[in-house]
Amino acid sequence: MKKLLLYLIIFCFSGLIHAQTDLIISEYVEGWSTNKALEIFNPTDAAIDLGGYRITRYSNGADIPPPETQWYIDLPSFELQPYRSYVVVLDKRDPEGEGQEAPIWEQLEQRADVFLCPVYDISKAMYFNGNDAVALEKSNGTLVDLFARWGPPAPAEAELPDGGTVEAWSDTYPYFTGVGKAITADHTLIRKPGISTGVTTNPSEFNALEQWDTLSANTFEYLGWHDFDPAPANETPAFPIYSYEFVVAEQAAAGTAIGNPVATDEEEDPLTYYINYNNFVYISDVRLIPFEMNIQTGEIKVFDPNGLIIAERDSFWLQVTAHDGYSQTPQATVLIRVTNETVVPVTGITVTAEGGNTTIDTPAGTRQLTATVEPANATIKPVYWVVENGTGEASVNSEGLVTAMKDGDVIVKAISKDGSGTYGQIVITITGQPSSITPPEYSSLVKIYPNPVTGSSFSIESQMGMTEIRLLNITGRVLRKVSQPISSHAISLPVEGLNPGIYVLQIKLENQTETYRKLLIR
Repeated sequence: MKKLLLYLIIFCFSGLIHAQTDLIISEYVEGWSTNKALEIFNPTDAAIDLGGYRITRYSNGADIPPPETQWYIDLPSFELQPYRSYVVVLDKRDPEGEGQEAPIWEQLEQRADVFLCPVYDISKAMYFNGNDAVALEKSNGTLVDLFARWGPPAPAEAELPDGGTVEAWSDTYPYFTGVGKAITADHTLIRKPGISTGVTTNPSEFNALEQWDTLSANTFEYLGWHDFDPAPANETPAFPIYSYEFVVAEQAAAGTAIGNPVATDEEEDPLTYYINYNNFVYISDVRLIPFEMNIQTGEIKVFDPNGLIIAERDSFWLQVTAHDGYSQTPQATVLIRVTNETVVPVTGITVTAEGGNTTIDTPAGTRQLTATVEPANATIKPVYWVVENGTGEASVNSEGLVTAMKDGDVIVKAISKDGSGTYGQIVITITGQPSSITPPEYSSLVKIYPNPVTGSSFSIESQMGMTEIRLLNITGRVLRKVSQPISSHAISLPVEGLNPGIYVLQIKLENQTETYRKLLIR
């Protein structure tokens, strides 16, 4: 059904989709100090070798072409696959560096595909500030894409959102006179999802907000993947839960395993894991990085034991994500508590059903489950619940309440939050559920309003419980997803960040039938 929908969507709207022919700049990072990066994105359906391209910087209103070759840097040969990104980062990695040689932050370093321009006098291309234009060009100088504009007048000083001023383009016409807020310095800018072709002529004015979304300085978690509307359908990876709790001994040795938040991807794309925030502590004015995360497995280990001193900081709230190169999980919070007590690991979990009854025999009936953690004095006792559908189907909430959906057997697991992977399970047998309803009979049960959407949100009401809602673009790509049971039979969803156009709602009901609705956003 999903594939049929995708084919129908593509057939009906193929006239709205235009083939792309070349690369674009999809992200611009102008952060504090040396935190500078560009993301190159391939919006085409064929691999492109980056070896035929270069980055060029037009400094402070300079005209084309820059007089010295130091303003260019050739990209290395690399086959960039369709709808994938390539992250170029300024090469400043000396931990003892100061001033212009200060090291980039570790969150940015871990996202890099290549480091360029280590010496300013040899290549100045990646030393851009908020008043420069940055171009992606063919090696022969043909313009492929351009961020900002070259030529005088250079932008004047504009006010930063947090105070102070800096030479940069602003958010207010005519964008270069200093009126309004500066947005091209101390900011990360991300290309809007609907932009599919580069700027190939120098514009007469540069209004960044036409094609770019702005984020605060030193925002790096969107590097390595790009949200692109015309891309083929892709399932967004997800963590089973978004709140983990781990414990580590004070000054535990480097390499000590702490925990492993693992995300899943329905299409089995390889995932890349990152710690985005809060992985540092200052001790005696020295910035220490206590933890490291394996980018391939998500396992968290101790990196610097000197950062694990209770008197300085007894807990860390890490923010982590995983992406598949096309989309990224929401951020998960990992609480790591530092202790000087003996850590007692979970060795087993027993799952029991209310009253010992492991069956559900009423329509959409429920059964409460309980998890008992062993040993009783385990340091971390919380668990999270998941259901593995077999011949039957069901859902389970965070408290272990199972709701029946389809006749047959399901396995319900309670998994320890301590990162060990320890779990207990139980089989629930489901009977008495109604058979699937044919589309003409159940489509009238769902109401969507207003449609067209002219405001900031729309509502969905259903006479039958909804278990999942997906919003797809016209190519079938999943843009939004709500995957927990909606007990009220009604939900309001925002449209912030979505371009005007035609979308498709895929709504799964509690009996596992699905309905599809067209949604128009104006």
